Amino acid sequence: MKAVRLYKKNDIRIEEIEFKNDLKPDEVLIEVCYAGICGSDIHNFKTGAWISRSPSTPGHEFSGKVIKVGEDITKFDLDDHIIADSRVSCRDCFYCNKRKIHLCQNLGFVGELNDGGFAKFSIQKEDQLIKVSKSLDLRHAALLEPLAVSMHAVSSFKKSEHENVLIVGLGPIGVLSALYLRAIGVKNIKVFDTNEKRLNRVSKDLNFTAFNDKSLIDETNKPNYCLDATNSAKAITYILNKISKGGTVSLVGLSHELSNIEMYKIVENGITLKGCAAYDNELVKSEKFINKIYNDINKIISKPILLDEVPTYYQKLLNNDTDDIKIIIQP
Repeated sequence: MKAVRLYKKNDIRIEEIEFKNDLKPDEVLIEVCYAGICGSDIHNFKTGAWISRSPSTPGHEFSGKVIKVGEDITKFDLDDHIIADSRVSCRDCFYCNKRKIHLCQNLGFVGELNDGGFAKFSIQKEDQLIKVSKSLDLRHAALLEPLAVSMHAVSSFKKSEHENVLIVGLGPIGVLSALYLRAIGVKNIKVFDTNEKRLNRVSKDLNFTAFNDKSLIDETNKPNYCLDATNSAKAITYILNKISKGGTVSLVGLSHELSNIEMYKIVENGITLKGCAAYDNELVKSEKFINKIYNDINKIISKPILLDEVPTYYQKLLNNDTDDIKIIIQP
């Protein structure tokens, strides 16, 4: 079976690997239909931050069909459509026992602790999978996991007539967050990215207003809520210089660089910083929502690429050398 294999930092390969479909009683065999390349996949490739086994098959955002089940499986039948719950928790720590799986002390992810969806087939435990409607486009189903992350990231943004939101970073999480907020009725959403090509595309194709900090004449038009969906340590400093007093900053961007934050701005201006770890119960909710943004989803996903093209697209994404916001793989 052909699969993408991550060995170490900056070392990803396409290989033919032996694949045995013998299942344990609690396992499910899936034919992967579509998989998404996540910013965390790129981050892991670039930094090696979460390489816990080598080699491994990445891919925690994927949709597929059930083609075989273990003898103890009760939740799934053959040909069911599924997605993966990307979170692999210990189910026994303080937070798991409080049903806060996303805060698990030993949290890992599909494609890290076990082989993921960048292959034609994947074997997952029953509890790691969620059934989705067969009426849902499987390309869109592959975006339910990042949509859940986006929904969780903006869950602290209180909807009100005075709400003023700034999304910084227009990768999949930033764009999906903006689409979600607009669909639930938030009126004043502005977007920003240092990549002007991407900023112009999101502004034009999805009809969002590009943020212009020169228009910040006084306190009345400063954003109250900001989302950092970048991989840059400089983003927080940028946001703290733009946000209103009493504002909330949601942090979902991944960076291992040190940020030179002027802490007094947080204290004196009463700013709330909130880190967003994966998602809580938003994954189940995301399926009910995604059809509301069907047309916009089609504008941000790429023409499906092949497994052989994945290393090339990793480099394209690292170099900001693609117009596509979300790269989809069809194994």
